[in-house]
This record gives sequence, C-alpha cells and structure tokens, in this order.
Amino acid sequence: MPIGESLRIGIKFLLGQRVLLAAMTLDLFSVLFGGAVALLPIFAHLLGAGPQGLGVLRAAPAAGSLLCGATIRMRIARQSG
Repeated sequence: MPIGESLRIGIKFLLGQRVLLAAMTLDLFSVLFGGAVALLPIFAHLLGAGPQGLGVLRAAPAAGSLLCGATIRMRIARQSG
C-alpha cells in the first residue's frame, strides 16, 4: 500500500475518533509549549523582573490552570443546575 493512501486512511480514521483526536491534539500542544518554561529566566532578564518577577512568571501557568478549572467547573454547574 502506498504511503499516501496509508496516510489518507489514518487521517480519516483519526477524524472519526473524536476522543483520540482530542487526546493527540492535547499531547501535541503540551509538547510544543512545555519547553517554554525553560525560557522563563531569559524572559525575566529581558523584562528586568529579577528573582521575584521570575517567581511570578513560573507561577503563572499554575494560576491560569486554576482559573480555567474554576471557570469550567462553574459553567458545568450552571448547565446541569
């Protein structure tokens, strides 16, 4: 079977499996943006933020996760209530 046909069949299958597509997309973005944390000291230096600013930058992803989690939870509660 030619590679083009194999790719076409695989993509067609993937588009039909919503959960698998969502999991693979999430993994793709976590791998792409996960390395950004290693660059935070450089950004802190460029911004002139110092050690406290670096701490704020390192805490920002966790704060964003908490905020998104709370927002999603409230939306789910509003829909089911």
